[in-house]
Amino acid sequence: MSGSPIRGSALQPGAEDVQPVANETRDRIITGIVTGVPVLALGLVCWQLWERALDWH
Repeated sequence: MSGSPIRGSALQPGAEDVQPVANETRDRIITGIVTGVPVLALGLVCWQLWERALDWH
């Protein structure tokens, strides 16, 4: 293989790359929504498809 090896420490973010959160509560709420809504939506779709598969109308 040609080329110089890349050191792992060169790819890691430094202290100047990290920005503090201005509003931690808002950030946690948004993170929870972004994480939870797709899971709930997938559950809703599975429930609807299961109901249709069992023909419970």
